[in-house]
Amino acid sequence: MAMRKRGETLKLVLEAIARFKAENDGNSPTLANLSELTETSGMNVYKHLRKLEENGYIYRTRSGRWGLTGGEYVAPNFEGIEGESLLKPKFGVSNP
Repeated sequence: MAMRKRGETLKLVLEAIARFKAENDGNSPTLANLSELTETSGMNVYKHLRKLEENGYIYRTRSGRWGLTGGEYVAPNFEGIEGESLLKPKFGVSNP
């Protein structure tokens, strides 16, 4: 992989957190998730997490997970929506 410009990985980690939370019902990614998503070592991801926290972009929850400053996950409201599920079945199980 080519070298990244200064600050590029920091932005990449922040974007990976936001994308992961959006795609996983607001759950925070693990260090391993972030390492894989950013193609960066776990040690470097952790350093970037600390820097993002110092600069106020993210915060640590009581449970040790990372939250986005100014961001709040809002679950989708499916009330009143009719029709079949659009989710693909997992592990060969069909939708009812």
